[in-house]
Amino acid sequence: MKKPYTKPAVLKRDSLATIAATPSISGPAPSDSRLKTAIVPAGTTSSGFNLYDFSYIGQPEVWRGVMAQEVLKTHPEAVSTGSNGFLAVDYGMLGLKMERVN
Repeated sequence: MKKPYTKPAVLKRDSLATIAATPSISGPAPSDSRLKTAIVPAGTTSSGFNLYDFSYIGQPEVWRGVMAQEVLKTHPEAVSTGSNGFLAVDYGMLGLKMERVN
């Protein structure tokens, strides 16, 4: 059984950058909207997931992926909560890949 969601403690900006520094594309990737900035809609997958271009706070790279909060509503089994309190998405369970845009 999944543990219930609890709001994480407030972290310093540098700590957020560390959490999201290098997302794991094969396993759960940090996909919590609270870790992202410059979020721009980038389309919808054939299976109905909204895609967004975004950067992780404190990082220059731009990625394309989903928002964990949206996935949680329709596919909660693909979302996990890390020990840091932030949500991650297992893209493999959705049949998707998170892609680096630049």
